[in-house]
Amino acid sequence: MQYVRCNLCGSDNYSILFEPGVAQINQIVKCNCCNLMYANPRAKDADHVGIETWNPDWVLSNPDR
Repeated sequence: MQYVRCNLCGSDNYSILFEPGVAQINQIVKCNCCNLMYANPRAKDADHVGIETWNPDWVLSNPDR
């Protein structure tokens, strides 16, 4: 599990809104500073983390993927 800060303001001060399995796989929290709702902790890395490891030559040479 990966604990993250608020995507909007960067705060780590939050309140739990939904436990895991109630609204979705991840726990849903609400930032106490800016009121943004987000998943925390997250079960896996965000998509951009995996994409950063892709070989651009392979991606560009395989347009159907």
